[in-house]
Amino acid sequence: MALSRKRVLLPLGLLVAGACGVGFLVGGPDHSRADTSWTPQQDQVRQRYLAYWDALLQANASGDADAPALAGAAASNQLNVVRQNVEHLHGQGAVARGTVGHAVRGISVEDGVATLVDCVDVRNWVQYDLATGAQRTGQIIDRPNQLASYTLALKDGQWMVTDSKTGGTC
Repeated sequence: MALSRKRVLLPLGLLVAGACGVGFLVGGPDHSRADTSWTPQQDQVRQRYLAYWDALLQANASGDADAPALAGAAASNQLNVVRQNVEHLHGQGAVARGTVGHAVRGISVEDGVATLVDCVDVRNWVQYDLATGAQRTGQIIDRPNQLASYTLALKDGQWMVTDSKTGGTC
């Protein structure tokens, strides 16, 4: 049974406004590329955000909602939502695998809270059947990029993704 696009293929809520950005492909060859246009603090937020996506992709691919890397990158509402989505998909006999592209458009940091705006490309992140390993039929594959806003908060000296909202396409 195909799940809704937001719930499974982009298992986060997202929102946004933005400035110019640079592209990244989490889980792909450009993931480690640095962008020198960010301040050191903004770049730290960006790196932690990308680490969150690595953990999210890993948790979805394995079906492990309690993956330690996920709990090390997300907190509060975001951690709860992501865990519920991973558990739901796994309970439906599926996992989500692939890569997710990023074009971070802006990062603001104030008083231990950061807002990061991203254009998220989820076209290569799809569902696979656990029993057969085959790509699930009935999915919308040609999806538009999602414009999103993520909130990160400093928790014990680490930036953690705590919330997200969608704002349309980009």
